[in-house]
Amino acid sequence: MTKRRSLPCLAGRYACVSLLAAASCSAWAQSAAHVAAQPAHIIKISTEQARQTGISLQRIGSGAAPAQGSFRLQGTAVLPNQAIEVVSAPLAGTVQALLVNPMQAVRAGQPIARIHSPQLLEWQRDYVQAQAQAELAASKLRRDELLYKDGLVSESRLQDTRNASVMAGVAARERRQAMRLAGVGDPALRQLVTSGQLSPELAIVARRAGTVTEQMTAPGQRVEMGSALLKLADTRVIWIDLQATRAQSEVIRVGDKVTVAGCERPGRVSEKGAMVSPSAQTVGVRATLPDAAACLKPNQYIEATIGTAAAPGDALTVPARALARSGGHDYVFKQVAGGFQPVAVTVLSRDSAFVSIRAALPAGTEIAVEGVATLKGAWLGIGAADAEPATKAQAK
Repeated sequence: MTKRRSLPCLAGRYACVSLLAAASCSAWAQSAAHVAAQPAHIIKISTEQARQTGISLQRIGSGAAPAQGSFRLQGTAVLPNQAIEVVSAPLAGTVQALLVNPMQAVRAGQPIARIHSPQLLEWQRDYVQAQAQAELAASKLRRDELLYKDGLVSESRLQDTRNASVMAGVAARERRQAMRLAGVGDPALRQLVTSGQLSPELAIVARRAGTVTEQMTAPGQRVEMGSALLKLADTRVIWIDLQATRAQSEVIRVGDKVTVAGCERPGRVSEKGAMVSPSAQTVGVRATLPDAAACLKPNQYIEATIGTAAAPGDALTVPARALARSGGHDYVFKQVAGGFQPVAVTVLSRDSAFVSIRAALPAGTEIAVEGVATLKGAWLGIGAADAEPATKAQAK
């Protein structure tokens, strides 16, 4: 008669097996983490094993560039602040017409808007009055000067007349300057004084050449003094703002050569940021290119290559396939006696084929550029790189 095993006994055995498996996995994970945390660990592998597993080497100095490096950075073509001008309403009023359109090029002195402003009537009246009072005060001063020479008026009266003439002239110049700031030129001011005809219409002209990049109002809209109407930009001057990592920024120097695909003439690094961006953790690098407007447009996303002639002695360029990543760090495997040793590196820049790194690798050191995955597996305890090759095992 077959004895039935009790369920508690079976459950206990399964629990024991599960605990043993969990303990084994935990021990393996701790072992792998311990190996990854020790970059001085040597992966034992013979030359024959390396050949059969497809591991190939490259000597530092052939294909590497310890004296000069290059970085491929992402960035944007931007307009400097000096190239942007906001055209604002000099007086409160109603926009009668916008005489230009977005994306249109304008020349200096070209009328770009027209405003109907009752406030302009008040300013014109005040200017005409101030100008008339200044002329009257000047006439009185000339008369009193003649009377003083003939001894008909006292010196104190002449001094009062002179002070009144000065104050009237200051008031007239103040009103003239206000009219000029409103966009009224000297010919129009002279005609205003001569004819005395007041007009509420004010033509706004462009003070310099540029392109209309933004329309900030519409015909018929009521605007206050200082309200923005249009935005003009001189697109002939374009800068390049690039984003570099902190390690890259330490290598890049002002004056380094900058090339952009599609632009014939290279530029130079003109400025480098002193702060790290809190959101992207990058450092800004600014470059200027001659004739950049011929190949770039403002707000265009670009990729630029910076050649650093002042790179430190440990800046190297190696194939991208030579890198292995573990525990949030990058490593290369250098050949040592009896195998390979992982060496931590700092990545400065990378592209699809090559990586610029900083590492303590003297000239002549050989690193693995093929079979890196095999070495990484053996390093973490996943593979069996230190086992005998299959052919030799069968022969034994």
